Amino acid sequence: MSTCRRVLARTRSEGDSASDCRFQDNACMVAVTHSLSASAASALDLLREGLGPDDAARVEQAHDWARGLYGERVLGTREPTWSHALGMALIAASLRLDADTRLTSLCFAVGDVLSNPEKHR
Repeated sequence: MSTCRRVLARTRSEGDSASDCRFQDNACMVAVTHSLSASAASALDLLREGLGPDDAARVEQAHDWARGLYGERVLGTREPTWSHALGMALIAASLRLDADTRLTSLCFAVGDVLSNPEKHR
C-alpha cells in the first residue's frame, strides 16, 4: 500500500480531518510544473492568450502582484509558491479556461500569505 493510501486510510479511521493529514505526511502532494520551450512566448503572453483586453489586463496585474507578494516563499512541499501558482495558471490558460480561473490560480495562496506573513519566509 502506498504511503498516500496509508495516510488517507489512517485519517479516515481516526476521524482526523484532511487538513490534519497534510501536516503529518506530504507524500500525497504533487508539484505543478509547466514546460516552456525556448521559442515559446513569455509566460505572461501565454496567460493572456485568448482573453479580451480587459481580462488580459486583469491577468497581467494579478501576475505582477502575486509574483511580488510570493517572493521566495515556499509551500510545504518545498516548491516555490510562485512557481506553483504560475504552473497552475499556465495549465488553466492551455485549457483555454476563463480569466477568473487564471486569476484564481495565480492568487491561490494570497490569503495564507497575507494572514501569516512570517510563516512563509
